[in-house]
Amino acid sequence: MIKENNQKNKKENLDIEDLPKVWNEYAKVYDKVMQAPIYKKMADALFESLIPCPGGIVHDGGCGIGYYFKGIFEKTQASKIIATDISSEMIEKAKKTLLSLSEKYHDKVEFYQMDLTKEWPKGEFDAQIFQFVLNYMPENKWQRSIENAYKTTKPGGYVYSSTLFRGLSINDVAKKHTLEEGLNVPISSFLAILKAKNIMKVFDKLTEEEKIILPDREEYIDYHKKIGFNNVEMVKEIFWGIGAIIRAQK
Repeated sequence: MIKENNQKNKKENLDIEDLPKVWNEYAKVYDKVMQAPIYKKMADALFESLIPCPGGIVHDGGCGIGYYFKGIFEKTQASKIIATDISSEMIEKAKKTLLSLSEKYHDKVEFYQMDLTKEWPKGEFDAQIFQFVLNYMPENKWQRSIENAYKTTKPGGYVYSSTLFRGLSINDVAKKHTLEEGLNVPISSFLAILKAKNIMKVFDKLTEEEKIILPDREEYIDYHKKIGFNNVEMVKEIFWGIGAIIRAQK
């Protein structure tokens, strides 16, 4: 009992500096969680928003376990993906995901463990994709990342971000939708969803403490315009209306 309480207190005391640990923990269940219908719908929505850039280079920022690699290659017709993630465990799983794909992709992805609030991959990109990444960044550092994305996107290129907005409570959403999502997946995935829900409570806590500051919808879109993007549009609402896919062209 004492050991359980100590583990609980340790988890509750997690801070911004511990985010890599949180994502490493999430990596253990991520592949099963992604079987939930809502995540498949969001993947489809992302792929539908992508504009082809034949032969181009795509930065998959916060690549996770590489769940989107195949779809990115197919939809963009890119020649290379630069895959970055803050989590070492996510990167290792992404490498395994790549090996499970057709051999034609095996030499077309470069991996970098990287905290995008502190550093950025070198080079210029035809497209940059952030699937639920920027909204988890400390304070207002999503702004700095959009600025870096703008600077490193080629003229005419695109930046895509699936993001969640101010007012979100992951715990509230999980309470409302976990059961309906769980009924449509194998039991192993349902158990993974329950575990992921507990892991993601960390972000609710950090948001409540304003260590993570989510943007509101208008602020997020307007910031893209402010720093110079020419065409900024909300392609699709996602996550039961509390998030959206934003496409911005330089």
